[in-house]
Formats: sequence, C-alpha cells, structure tokens
Amino acid sequence: MRRYIVFFLVLISFYACNSISEKRADEILQSMEEKDGNYQDISSDTLIFEAQKYFTAKNNLPKAALASFYCGRVYQEQDQFDKAMEAYMEAETLAKKIEDDELLGTIYFFTGKMYYKQLFNTQCIEKLKLSLAITKKDSAHYSREIAIYTLLGSNYLIQNENDSCFIYYDKALQLANLYKDSVSLSIVNENLSVFYQEIGDLNTAKNYLQESIELNKDKSDRLYFNLAKLFDEANVKDSVIYYTKIALDLAEKENNNLLISTIYNFLSQAETEDGNYKKALDYKDRYTYYIATVLNEKRNNDILVVENKYNYVQTQNKNNQLLIERQYIFLSILGLGLFIIVIGFYAYWKINSQRIHLLNMEKTSLESEQQIRSLTSMAESYNVTEKSLRTAVLSHFDISKKIALLKEDGQLNDRSQYKKSPLERINDIIYGNRKKKYNWEVFFDSISTNTLYKDTIENINVHYPMLDSLERQICYLTCMDFSNSEISVLLECALNTIEQKKTNIRKKLNVPNRTNIKTYLATKYVNN
Repeated sequence: MRRYIVFFLVLISFYACNSISEKRADEILQSMEEKDGNYQDISSDTLIFEAQKYFTAKNNLPKAALASFYCGRVYQEQDQFDKAMEAYMEAETLAKKIEDDELLGTIYFFTGKMYYKQLFNTQCIEKLKLSLAITKKDSAHYSREIAIYTLLGSNYLIQNENDSCFIYYDKALQLANLYKDSVSLSIVNENLSVFYQEIGDLNTAKNYLQESIELNKDKSDRLYFNLAKLFDEANVKDSVIYYTKIALDLAEKENNNLLISTIYNFLSQAETEDGNYKKALDYKDRYTYYIATVLNEKRNNDILVVENKYNYVQTQNKNNQLLIERQYIFLSILGLGLFIIVIGFYAYWKINSQRIHLLNMEKTSLESEQQIRSLTSMAESYNVTEKSLRTAVLSHFDISKKIALLKEDGQLNDRSQYKKSPLERINDIIYGNRKKKYNWEVFFDSISTNTLYKDTIENINVHYPMLDSLERQICYLTCMDFSNSEISVLLECALNTIEQKKTNIRKKLNVPNRTNIKTYLATKYVNN
C-alpha cells in the first residue's frame, strides 16, 4: 500500500510542475537563442524562467543548463546582478555535470562582463581567463577570444598595470588582423587610443582613434566626439570644432539624444573657457533641452518595462488559476481512487492478519529454541576453553608446586640462613638451575592456537611492533584476565613495575583514559 501512495504523490508532483508544455518550453528556449545570436534585446523575455523550471523538473540537464544561463542573461540585462549570479552558478553546475565545455566558456565570459560592469576587476580577470582557456580550443569562437583579450586589457588599464594592458590589447589586435574582423579591429583600436591617452601619448592615441573611425562607420558619431576631445586636450581648437561638428551631425541623424546633450555640454564648457558666455549659454540651453528629452525617454521606457512586468504577472495569474482548477479535478479523482484502494487493502489485510500472526508466533518459537541451544553450546565451549587456558598457565609455572614448597619448608622464610630469596630457592628446586628462564615464546605460541585468544595475540604481534617483549607479555596476560598481582608473580617483576609498564603501554597504543587495555585491544582489530 505504501508504494501506491508514493506513486500517487509522485504523480501529483509531476502534474504540479507541468505548468507549460514541452513544446512551449522548447519554443521559448529556441527564441532566446535566436535573439541572442542576432544581438537583440532579451531583457523582457521573462518566459525563460518558466522554461527553466520545466526542464529542471523534467531532469533534462542540457536544456536546463542552457535555460539557466539565459535566465542569468535576462537578469544581467535588467541589472539584477545578484539574481544573475545565482542563475549563472546553477547553469555552471549543470554544465559541469554534462561536461559541456562550450557552455561553460560562455558562462564564464558573461560572468566576467558582469563583474567588469560592477568594477570587480580581480573577479572579472579570473572568470575571463577561465573562459579564455576553453575558448582558445575552438578557432570558430575567435570573436569572443578577441573580446576577452580586450576586456582583460581594460581591466589591467583600470588597475594601472600598463604592461599587462598593452600585452592583451596587442593580442586582440593581432587576432583581429588575422581574421580581418573590421568591427573587432575598430573596438581594439579605440581601446588602444584610450590606453595611449592615459599614458600621455596623444598623437598615437589620435592615430588609433582615426583608424577606429575608418573601420567602424556605424558608431562614428561617438568616435568623432572622442577624437574632438583628444584635440581639445592637445589644445588644437580648429580640429576640436571640426570633429565636434561631424559628431553632432551624425548624432542628430541617429537621434542619439544622449550624445547630442553631451556634445552641447562640452561645447558650452569650451566657450565658457574662451570667454564667449553668450554662446556658452546658448549651448547650455540646447544641452538642457536634449537632456530633458533623454529623461523623458527613460521615463517612458521605465513605464513600458513596468507595463510589461504587469502584463507578465497577469498572464502568470491566469495560468496559475487554470493550473489550480486542473489540480483540483485531478486531486478529486485521485482521492476517490485512493479511497477505493484503501478499502481493498484493508479487506486483504483483515483476511490474512490471523494467518500471518500464527506464522510469526511459530517462527519466534523456533528461533527462541535455536538461540537457547546456541547460547548453551557457546557457554560450554567458553567454560572448557577458559578452564584449559588457566590449566595451561598454572601448569607452565607450576604454581601449585611453589605454594606447596612454601608451606612445607618454613625455613625458606628466614633469609639469614640462605643467600638466595625464597622465590629463587623455589626456582632452583623446580628447574634445577636458576639461570634457566621461563620459555615464554613456547608458551604463547601454544596459547595462540587457543580459539578464545588467538586473534588478540596475533593482532598484538602484527599491529604493535613498538611494544617490547615484556610489554607484549603483559598485554597477553591482561587479555587472559590475569590481575596485576598475578602478572607480577608470573613475570617475576615488582607490582610497581607492572603498573608503570601498563602506563607506557597506554601511551604507546593511545588507549583512551576510561578504556581498559583488554577492551581496547579486543575492539580495535578483532571486531573490525
């Protein structure tokens, strides 16, 4: 029953996300690509947001990546840079998943341009270089490569790094000459003119600007005006008037009111400096007229943008209303279907519940019986193993013989009659030679075959080579549950020595403060 419920919930989610059709989403994305390729304005094409949601819900990664990129482009054109960056980051993540290097290069390029507009020069340079590394692989994108070199040069010019600026401008110029791209050549020459103007070489700046004018007739009004300003800096009045008049005529033909107002403001300032106040006032009046025209155009444009947004919101509201109605019908049918399914499952469960209960009781009984047998067998095995282990240790040291000798020979307690200690005397009696030590290696080799402790002894030998022989013996006996007092007698060491050795063992093995050595060794490797 749970699987059916999950299935129906997935259907609801799918239905809710499907606010536009696949065909419509494809049309929106295709329209954006065509407009972008033709350098048309895309700032009001907000339907791409719906297309992006559709492709993301459908898990169509290639189209979702491209749609996210165009969402960033729209936000960037609207100067909503924070939202643009979020969209670009989403597009970048998806492009990396599908390994679309061409889209990645495009994303980095427009992200760099956005940083340049915000005067974040360091971030701009970083993104442009990432784009350049991808763009250089394909000669078909040479125009973008030229644009990247030009933008990099402009960034370094802003940072007063003239050497780096000239290097990138020169690369852009060489590439534009190689492909004979007149538009790019015009832009690069204009930027080189600005560069030489900044370093004070006005003659070279004028030459590059004149070259830019020859190559780009479409935007020559602005270029002529820049040339006039260059001659103004050089204090060549005749050339200033000549090129300003050309720029003004071209701007009036193009109805470029912003440039016209700027030119009249420039002329007003020039006449004021020359003392021609009447002419200066006349130019100032014309500047005021054209700047007012520009402001009216901007106001009208803002009103148009608001209207477009309002119309878009209205359309969205209508779509949402239709979607809610469709969802209401769908949920009603779904609710009825779920009710029927629940009734069917309840009847099925009622019929089989008693049978399942009886089977579970029988299974539990069998498992309990098996567990009891297993635990009994394990307990018997453990007792036998423990008993045999203790017997082996006592047999090895023959502790019972030592104790018997101590009881029978009371004079052993009187050290004045013997040069040797009682323990030395006992060893002499048992082994016949005090120099003969306990053969620990033989003993622990035999113990290592014991099922209960063989893994612990093997892991101590393998994983802790930093322990010396006595420390390893102490670890063995500790894991066999011998106390410190018993270990001190068995190893013929003082109790303080055993305790000090255990402290050293804890340090070498990094045993936690509240964990005993046996537990640490048992859980460190055996359980793993």
